[in-house]
Amino acid sequence: MRVTAPDRRAAAVALLLLAGVGVALYANAWRNPFVFDDHDAIVDSPNIRRWKDWSSAWTAPAGSGASGRPLVAVSLAVNYALGGLDPQGYRIFNLAVHVLAAWVVFVWVRGTLRLPPLAARHGSRAGWLALALALVWLVHPVHTAAINHVVYRNETLAAFGILATLECVRRAATSSCSRTWSVTAVAAGLAAVASKEIAVVTPFLALLYDATFLAGSMRTAWAARTRLYVGLAVTWIALAAFVASGDRGSSVSFGFEDVTPFAYARTQIGVMVHYLRLVFWPRPLILDDAWPVARSWGAVLPQMLLLAALAAATIRMWSRRRPLAFLGAWWFLLLAPTSSFVPLAGAIAADHRVVLPSLAPLALVVLAIGGMRRVRGIPALVLLAAVVLACGIAVRQRNDEFADEVRLWTATLGHRPDNPRAQNNLGAALVLAERPADALPHFDAAIRESLRYAPAHRNRGGALVRLGRAPEALPSLREAIAIDPNDAMSYYNLGQALQASGDRAAAIAAYEQAIVLQPEWVMAHHNAGVVHLEQGNWSAARAAFTAALAQDPEHVGSLNNLAWLLATAPDAAARDGNAAVRAARHAARLTGERDPQILDTLAAALAEAGDFAAADTTLGRALALLLPDPRAPHQRLAARRALYRSGRAYRMGM
Repeated sequence: MRVTAPDRRAAAVALLLLAGVGVALYANAWRNPFVFDDHDAIVDSPNIRRWKDWSSAWTAPAGSGASGRPLVAVSLAVNYALGGLDPQGYRIFNLAVHVLAAWVVFVWVRGTLRLPPLAARHGSRAGWLALALALVWLVHPVHTAAINHVVYRNETLAAFGILATLECVRRAATSSCSRTWSVTAVAAGLAAVASKEIAVVTPFLALLYDATFLAGSMRTAWAARTRLYVGLAVTWIALAAFVASGDRGSSVSFGFEDVTPFAYARTQIGVMVHYLRLVFWPRPLILDDAWPVARSWGAVLPQMLLLAALAAATIRMWSRRRPLAFLGAWWFLLLAPTSSFVPLAGAIAADHRVVLPSLAPLALVVLAIGGMRRVRGIPALVLLAAVVLACGIAVRQRNDEFADEVRLWTATLGHRPDNPRAQNNLGAALVLAERPADALPHFDAAIRESLRYAPAHRNRGGALVRLGRAPEALPSLREAIAIDPNDAMSYYNLGQALQASGDRAAAIAAYEQAIVLQPEWVMAHHNAGVVHLEQGNWSAARAAFTAALAQDPEHVGSLNNLAWLLATAPDAAARDGNAAVRAARHAARLTGERDPQILDTLAAALAEAGDFAAADTTLGRALALLLPDPRAPHQRLAARRALYRSGRAYRMGM
């Protein structure tokens, strides 16, 4: 089937339209902060900071949403290389992938509607119907989490890969470049499995699509394109390797807490109907939905009957070779990896899992409306425009919720007040907002809901440390460690509490245990170095700061402390003026040479290296920056400047 010039022009116009609508919808989301799992996968990830090392960039921290999903991990590393931790670039990427996926929907559906099984009924309106479906899918509010919650790009990347695979299968069957399109289909399938595990169903979807719309039967489809389907099946080997290489903690497991695989599967009956409702009425959308476990079959009987009827209708249509059977298969197959017997401890229900499955019911609605000129007296085009507008308003409102983590988690608790993780996350958001006192009641509520919820105990201790009540924090932190002895964050917070309490030896032990559990944790190395520095353990402090910089060469705190140590240590054997100058200059460049403390360190390093004139000038710049602040240590810095002017270097303790 030859692609004509008008088709190419229409595809270009569709891409521009979809991109314009997407930008208009999500323009108020660019500057939204990182939320929820973004902190593990992005903000605190050492992997993305080592983007020049591709062996590291393809991996992600254990327990994060990018672990075992190399395409997600490398995309985050590229974002970091281009814009650091500015959220705007990450969300522009998310939207770009979503727009491209919607564009593939347009091209693929347009081509499919022109195939023999559908051409007589829809062929003449294929372009308009495909554009309507792509547009409605693009603007649907259920996708907002996949754009705003950055690490959920795994959904949009997997969706793009699966959709591209199916379009390539269509091209392989209808164009003269069958081999090229077959290879591209396998590459797209590989990209999908490198993004999320739901892509395990891609070969089945491709074969069903081929049998329904192209070949006429599964046997004929297999015979005609055996190599293509063998290639898609080989992606399962890659998927197995990706899953084996990743570690998302308790997010995927057989059995968690008291939820057995059978209880999970029973619960998913209600969840799948909930997902179907969200397609038609996307309210409420809940970032972290603590869906209750169905303890009996009677609790999900109505939903079970509905799903059974839909499954029976799908099978019946398939037996009669009705193309609509593919839509039913699409819904059930794409939800099978997350709504079957494998408990996903991260969440029993999650709105973002409907991103790609939603295409089937939306296609059914668009085709039904498109087949009529008027619906209850309303022109079909007006009705579709109204749907797009209503969805757009809902998307903009949802974006505003993501603009403030406190507001986001407050809204979540409004829907799920018994969700201990939401209570804990609201508390954590309040701590980040410098409101640790307000956070404590939420940590306490999370502990009441789930007594053995270690993160709540851990974060409660961290909030108490921020409030200057470090001794009170120790029982909470030790309880967190007793519940989960493999949680590095609990040891890190314990180290902070012990350090603030004056027990430096115990603090170092806590930090070192955090490092054992999470060797790439920059702040654990850094804080251990600070304690060693306070104790006068120069070699240990240098080793700790060097280890922190090995993980993040641009960690300003470690650069500054290392330079200070190398410039001012009382022990001559611990000093290295030239190395101190290099570290301090790097820190100064990273801060735009506007941080007085770092300029003070640079001045000390220059003095140690023998350049007293430069040390005098640099410290003068630091004093000028501090001049408006009456609380600044003007006299101390002035005394150091006098030393430099007399040709002497500064030493700690002088």
